[in-house]
Amino acid sequence: MPEAKLSKGQLIQSDPNRMANLEMRNNLEALYLLMDKLYKRNPSEWKKGSASSRDAAETQIRHAIDQHTPLPGLDARDTKAMELALDPHFKGDRVATFIYGIGDMLVTAHGGKHVFYLIDGLDAQRVYNAARNVEIAM
Repeated sequence: MPEAKLSKGQLIQSDPNRMANLEMRNNLEALYLLMDKLYKRNPSEWKKGSASSRDAAETQIRHAIDQHTPLPGLDARDTKAMELALDPHFKGDRVATFIYGIGDMLVTAHGGKHVFYLIDGLDAQRVYNAARNVEIAM
């Protein structure tokens, strides 16, 4: 089996940091795959938002999650956005709101970071709560 190459950033990471990086990356990739599937199944949703196309909607959502900033046109973040997406009276883009809510909650639970180094710590309770929230949402 070939050896994995070590990147510069990994020199200042512990094994738990690397595991947290992989966990965050894999969770967000799975979330973006879910977003793609939900938009394919519900093509009218992206039209309820400010995006000009499905691809533009997906890019907006990814950018907001990656930059840990609010989604344009949405006044809710984290679990509040998830709740809003499931509210029967909500008229906006449910896919964007739901996916953004989950992604924002995951990033918030990880201290607002996507990459972790030796000086970074994780709050186990917040990560556990985020995992439970995802489980409940599913």
